[in-house]
Amino acid sequence: MEILDRCKRLFEVLNKYTDKNKKDRKIDAVFIFNKDLLDKNFFYITGVNLGVFENCGLVMDRECNYKILTTTLEEEIISDIVDSKYLYVYKTEKERNRAIKESLKGYRKIGVSYKNLTYSHYVWLKENFPDVDWVDVSYAFKMVRMIKTEFEIAKIKHACDIASKVGNMIPSFLKKGITELELAAEVEYHMKLMGAQSIAFTTISAFGENSSKPHYIGGKVKLENQNIVLVDFGAEYDGYVSDITQTILIGHPPLELIEMYKVVH
Repeated sequence: MEILDRCKRLFEVLNKYTDKNKKDRKIDAVFIFNKDLLDKNFFYITGVNLGVFENCGLVMDRECNYKILTTTLEEEIISDIVDSKYLYVYKTEKERNRAIKESLKGYRKIGVSYKNLTYSHYVWLKENFPDVDWVDVSYAFKMVRMIKTEFEIAKIKHACDIASKVGNMIPSFLKKGITELELAAEVEYHMKLMGAQSIAFTTISAFGENSSKPHYIGGKVKLENQNIVLVDFGAEYDGYVSDITQTILIGHPPLELIEMYKVVH
């Protein structure tokens, strides 16, 4: 099962690291919770690629016993993946807090990803669990996730394939009078048609001199007499993403622009 395999890999990294750093020795469990921020590690460990899972979480210990904490809004989705005996479903904040306390009961040293915690969430954990030693395990998630399985690579390739196919279509979208926002919308629309579940990031669409701004967000500028169009976009598929930047020269660009293009290339 995906959860058990990824849990084992995570604790292998933690055990290897704690041999060198006694401060983090014997982490009893790892806790992930989407309270103020959505922690992508939750989706990685569970393998869930549908649903939002706000206010949901996961507890797993050294033996990879685990419990998924979920609202009733996500119950149907997670029940298709995980047996109900591993679920703790709640409707209210009171029920949620009880679920967290019961799930963390008995653990004294618990790993969390500081990179995915707001300060207010950290304070909440410290106030509600004063006897727990909270340890940052962001590095362990990073080390486990940087090595992709063949299954993950296939999803990344599919996300790249979607973006690549749409990239080939972009010249056909470039009609005189189209705005930067409209071009971005066309790109995102066609990625969805190709099977993308979401966009990887906000699409950058820039005409003319706007193309020199790396993180420009398109506006109502129309394609008129500009010689250059830049589009930076990507597709998300099952939680994995692609990223491509395409630069298109239109008509008969001046020699200076062609030389600039060659330098950048």
